[in-house]
Amino acid sequence: MTIDPQIPSSLQHATASIDTPRGTVATSWTRTDSRLVLDVTVPIGTTATVTVPRSGHGHDKVIATHGARLLRSDGTEAVYSVGSGHWRFMTGG
Repeated sequence: MTIDPQIPSSLQHATASIDTPRGTVATSWTRTDSRLVLDVTVPIGTTATVTVPRSGHGHDKVIATHGARLLRSDGTEAVYSVGSGHWRFMTGG
């Protein structure tokens, strides 16, 4: 599955979930002037590719839950591969 949030400047927070045959996939994000916090839940037996937007959220550094594998990164996004479980990604300070 792919998690690739599109974060409009007019919103500060969003939450979404969907039931799948393997379990519930959930994501939420909260944005402030200098930080983005993205939470993702991936069902057991499933993997996901998670895109973390960087541009406009303070510093370019992304802090990810231990075990998230960075696939690629540039000035606008960082893309991670994750397995089942709960994952948190933070940008900015």
